[in-house]
Amino acid sequence: MLQKAQSAKELSSISSSNLIIESIAKYQIAVLKGDKKSLQNYVFTFRPIYKNLALLNLERLYLKDKNHKKAEQIAKKIDDLELSPIAEGLLHYGIVK
Repeated sequence: MLQKAQSAKELSSISSSNLIIESIAKYQIAVLKGDKKSLQNYVFTFRPIYKNLALLNLERLYLKDKNHKKAEQIAKKIDDLELSPIAEGLLHYGIVK
């Protein structure tokens, strides 16, 4: 069901089935919206499964806005062993798209 959902509205209707699906759907909704507020709201939800990915997306958005200081603060919150070097690389090279 998550794979076939094409919009935030469809994801919202799926999200009530259980906590894991709800967390995944909320992350997908935040990514689809593509704004800082949606991603920040997801990070502060109860047990966000993709918290570190949301933080990485937030870091990228702050770098895109040329707010290196805030991007650095976000990068320090990433505690995943695989994503942390990526976050540091983004900061070092300033790569944004």
